[in-house]
Amino acid sequence: MRVLQINSLDLFGRRFNGYDLNTALRRDGIQASQMVVVKFSRNKNVIDLSKTVRDSENLRQLINERESELSMRGMLFPFGHAIKEHEVFLNANVVHYHLIYNEVLSLAHFAELTRKKPSLLTIHDCTLLTGHCVHPNGCCKFETGCRDCPDVERQFSMKDDKAALMWAVKKRVFEEASLELITGSRWMLDMIKRSPILSHLKTHLIEFGIDVDFYARHRENPRKKLGIPQDAFVLFFRAQYVQKGLEHIISALGLMNKKPHLITCGITNCFKDYPGYVKELGLVTDDNLMAELYAACDVFLMPSEGESFGFMAIECMACGKPIIVADGTALPGVTFSPYCGVCIPQGDVEALKRAIEWLRDHPDEREKRGSRGQKLAREHYRFENYYSRHKELYEAVTQMGVSQ
Repeated sequence: MRVLQINSLDLFGRRFNGYDLNTALRRDGIQASQMVVVKFSRNKNVIDLSKTVRDSENLRQLINERESELSMRGMLFPFGHAIKEHEVFLNANVVHYHLIYNEVLSLAHFAELTRKKPSLLTIHDCTLLTGHCVHPNGCCKFETGCRDCPDVERQFSMKDDKAALMWAVKKRVFEEASLELITGSRWMLDMIKRSPILSHLKTHLIEFGIDVDFYARHRENPRKKLGIPQDAFVLFFRAQYVQKGLEHIISALGLMNKKPHLITCGITNCFKDYPGYVKELGLVTDDNLMAELYAACDVFLMPSEGESFGFMAIECMACGKPIIVADGTALPGVTFSPYCGVCIPQGDVEALKRAIEWLRDHPDEREKRGSRGQKLAREHYRFENYYSRHKELYEAVTQMGVSQ
């Protein structure tokens, strides 16, 4: 069996974009390659598509600018030509696509590619269900054609409202495509079932997986290593404005008389005027450090507006820490709210404040929910299960291709 993953990046997002899957496949003696537009690794099994065109970086910038002017996305990138002629693609038994609209290939090429090889596509977010946005945030127009978009500024933004046109393009593409879908959460599966663009395609629910034992491992006094007082009440969250609820966290903290200690990863300089303790770490790519941060906190915050799965949520659960999430996303289901995760109404700052203070004042509840989360992570989110489900699917799709 020869497996090919196609995505925009290799190392960034490696847990869900096929890189780690391929590593596991090769350990099993299976030929596994990946094609990307931006290659960070030195892995010889990763093919850098940017080498197939001249001056790729400037070309991608030019295409992004042009697509922005035309109020479209994922229509002009040329790498589909290089993919269909590449020896690795021609020899593949199954091709698994991820996030194809992120500068990888034109939707105009996609249907043709899927008809050449047995194909799978993981639906990581809602972009392929809608006229332009990554997450519809309660808007149901993706079910009827995205006419008269109520928010063209929402990611991915449009200068002009061409959401209905892009929705129609996607519908035509997936009518002509030959593939099966994979998704990681029941919430996303439900969104696919509601979508006139994708609902006709066979879809497999395969929950994402992590090395649960790594995150569940005891870590000796992480607060001392990070310079955080032992008796402090500590919140940890990702600092990111777009779709991740940072503005709601800032507002909730502003309402609190007793300021908690904060640890953040992501963007920095968000809390210059915060009267309490803040440790802003910026982009964290080291898994050991991330595990230390989970271990050092009392509560993890993820009141996101747009989340189709939430890797940080399952890492937090594996570390045995309670988590606050918002409704209208995959996170209540992923965190088994209300049994494990604490769910609040999306955008409700007062509810977020109350949930933080309730967990602060009830350490027994933090302990109970953390213990439940670790048990659930072991049952549902082990990488071994994620890998074996994919391997079985690759074998089934390959066999079906052979029989045809």
